[in-house]
Amino acid sequence: MIDRFPILFVLCCALGVFAQAAMAQDIPSSDRQSGASDDPFDAEESVGNCVSTRQISAIHILDDRKILLEMSEGADIVMHLKYQCPQLKFHDYFSYEPTLGQLCAELDQITTRAGFHCDIGGFSKATLELESGQPSTP
Repeated sequence: MIDRFPILFVLCCALGVFAQAAMAQDIPSSDRQSGASDDPFDAEESVGNCVSTRQISAIHILDDRKILLEMSEGADIVMHLKYQCPQLKFHDYFSYEPTLGQLCAELDQITTRAGFHCDIGGFSKATLELESGQPSTP
C-alpha cells in the first residue's frame, strides 16, 4: 500500500501558498463591497494591499507602528504595522524580504535590528500632517 501522507502534505502546502497569493491581490476600490468594515484603514484612504518595492525612493520611520514610504511615482504611502513593533523607532532600521518585488499587507513582515518580526497591517495615503513630521534618515 502506498503511503499517501507525503502526497497529501504537499498538496495542502501548495493550496496554502496559492490561497495566500490570492489574498494578497490588490482589489480596486470600485470593486470593494460597501458597508461597515473591521479593517482599521478607511477604504477611501487605502492604497491597496501591496506596494512595489521598486517605487520606494526613501523610508522614514515615524514611530513603532508607522513607516512613511516616499514613492518615486505617485503619492507617498504610510505602511501601518499590525501591532506596535518594539524598538523600531529607537534603532531607526528594519529589513524586509519582498514577495515578488512587493510588500503586501497581511502577508509580509519587517524585521527590526533587535530581531523582532512585525506583520504589515496595511497601507494608506500619507497626509500632510504625517509628512511634515521630523522623519528619520534611512
